[in-house]
Amino acid sequence: MRDEDLINLTPELRKEAIDIVAKYDHGPLFTPPSERGTIQVPGVAGGGNWAGAAIDPETGMLYVGTNRLPFVVTVRKPRLGESSYDFIGEFRYLSGPRGLPLLKPPFGSIVAIDMNSGEHRWRIPVGHGELISAIQQLGIRERLGFPTRSWALITKTVMIVVQSGYFSTPRLPPGGTRRIADLNNFDPHLWVYDKASGEMLAEIALPANAVGAPITYMAAGKQYIAFPVGGGPLVEELIAVSL
Repeated sequence: MRDEDLINLTPELRKEAIDIVAKYDHGPLFTPPSERGTIQVPGVAGGGNWAGAAIDPETGMLYVGTNRLPFVVTVRKPRLGESSYDFIGEFRYLSGPRGLPLLKPPFGSIVAIDMNSGEHRWRIPVGHGELISAIQQLGIRERLGFPTRSWALITKTVMIVVQSGYFSTPRLPPGGTRRIADLNNFDPHLWVYDKASGEMLAEIALPANAVGAPITYMAAGKQYIAFPVGGGPLVEELIAVSL
């Protein structure tokens, strides 16, 4: 976690981000949690996450969905009856200035890694983070990526990507003992990219965001892509898109 990684869409946002970071410990890889709180990147939710990656065995390329979500990890003495350990840990997402991401874009992306050399061939933003209302107010229209999970599927020529929605602030339901976060749709699309260059070839609007990896299959001479959507307050179903 470095100051040069902070959001820099405007000088004012960068100054506000620096003020937020100053409240916590942060440093290079393996900086340990502290009682003050240590900013960790990748955080609890990624970097890469359980959305996994796609591999192209013919070229040795790995395609990884990743997002930039810093977390504060804190250690503290347990309260009476809470634990027998001397210290326990807890974590929380660290938002940036004005509710924006703390780190600079792309907020969500796909990285192409050459597994033969370790070289990062390209990184492309995934999702329309520029549609976040606070960013729209800045007049920014370039694609910034959206900080949530995305899944990649590789074929002989292209990479197909779908992306998850976002979770609301956790809440405690009436009579409940565990906080839950509702899933929401956000500008759902299916994207098709040239897998060698990362160039976008197609953008297809969807009725809902994905919540799992896509598959592809042929039926009656036509290619289809299918993936699950929904969960929580959203209708759970499978969506199939024909190309």
